[in-house]
Amino acid sequence: MNPTTGKPPARALLTAAVCGALAAASTVPVTAAATFHRRAFALGPLTLASHGLPYHRGLCATPGIANRDSAAEPTIVSDPRRPNRLLAAWFAAPDYDGLDHAGIVNLLSRSDDAGRHWHLLPARGTSACIGGREPKDADAAVDWARDGRSYFVGNPGHLANGIPTTKLAVFRFDPAGRRASRPLVVPAPVGYNDRPTVTADPAHPARLYVIWVLHRPDSRDQVLLATSRDRGQRWSVRTIHIAQGTGLWGTQIFPAGGHRLVVTYRNITRVGRWRIEALRSRDGGQTWSTPTLVGTVTPGVIHASGINTAMGSPSSPRPGPKAP
Repeated sequence: MNPTTGKPPARALLTAAVCGALAAASTVPVTAAATFHRRAFALGPLTLASHGLPYHRGLCATPGIANRDSAAEPTIVSDPRRPNRLLAAWFAAPDYDGLDHAGIVNLLSRSDDAGRHWHLLPARGTSACIGGREPKDADAAVDWARDGRSYFVGNPGHLANGIPTTKLAVFRFDPAGRRASRPLVVPAPVGYNDRPTVTADPAHPARLYVIWVLHRPDSRDQVLLATSRDRGQRWSVRTIHIAQGTGLWGTQIFPAGGHRLVVTYRNITRVGRWRIEALRSRDGGQTWSTPTLVGTVTPGVIHASGINTAMGSPSSPRPGPKAP
């Protein structure tokens, strides 16, 4: 804040605009209310975590992609032991297939100085763009375990008869971020496995959870949970919820201490209306409660598919909270 004019500096305005653009690109709903204060604050310089497509540019240059150096749906996480360590993930070339708004490659960047400098991590072997076989990749998600290891999951795949067929691949990085495991494949069923997230248990760093939605043509989407007790080497998979004629989307799992787990997801009951629902387990994921309603959300932007949505965009601005 400029003490003379009372106006925020230009850098703050630019940062706010960039943050707004990232929020519009992200598809994670805002669930916490923001509190605004009149105290002055300083913002650091803007830095870029994305640097285009670094690997196999010839393979990345799929015909018809005009936006191959663009990025969408960013996500970021910090090391719980050393908060200055950050991981940011996203997918490049959004909307290239014209159907499910996927990209051609997931990318992951790390910062060890609170975001001042970034370097790409070597997550190779999934999409063709980085040495794999699948033409598409999307839905990157990251987490950091308390033993210093970090994890990255995506859903590489292809279109089969116009419908996405996707796999789930997890990468594990050493605490220094210099070595990556081979792709640790989660044994997901054949079909459209959508928007996985990975979570390391805070109390048991070797225990991982990957949760996602299996979209079905009969509108009975399933929430599936994969659990590993050895840092992703082996997995057990179970279906924990089946929808009754509605679409599910955007799952996350939260260890709540002891053997308690909480899962949240969005139940798309109709276009333009979401139910945020929760499932609970008291025995480490062996049995689950029936869904309970957390709240309802009316998204700011509805895409033609009726599924991919954002919380607002420059084309349909929504008024934000005002400072007191």
